[in-house]
Amino acid sequence: MNLFDPFSVKEFGISDSGLTSKLSVSFLAGILLIIGIYEALHLVLVPSFIRSSSTYAGLSFLGAFIYLENKLSRTRLIILLSAPYTLISLAVPIIAGSNGMLNTELKMLILLNAAGSCTDLLMVYLLLQIPSKIPSNTMTKCRGNRTFWKNESGE
Repeated sequence: MNLFDPFSVKEFGISDSGLTSKLSVSFLAGILLIIGIYEALHLVLVPSFIRSSSTYAGLSFLGAFIYLENKLSRTRLIILLSAPYTLISLAVPIIAGSNGMLNTELKMLILLNAAGSCTDLLMVYLLLQIPSKIPSNTMTKCRGNRTFWKNESGE
């Protein structure tokens, strides 16, 4: 069992003579699969998303997205935002590495997921860093790409 696989920039096509790359159908399918899993993880963490009339999954020119107008606790929003990164970019490499399945394509997909998670992780950071402005008992309201908060205790 080899939990950690050696990491080299050469396996990603970076060398002293330049950059080389090749795209395979399996890699492109992997990108689509990762995007689907990523958004599905967000979606299943929205309470009652199946019955919700204000929760949608969609595609735009910039990529896939989840649109919601639900009220979420601050803790639930933090979990919802961090789940795709935690499961895909942290758990998958540990599981794949321990089973000897961590190949170059999977490493690249994991890195792409980590890069794509940066805005979600920035929002998690902001939610955790500003407790004086956003108390822990706060309810958040999402409206598309905007998120509003209200202290539910009446303070």
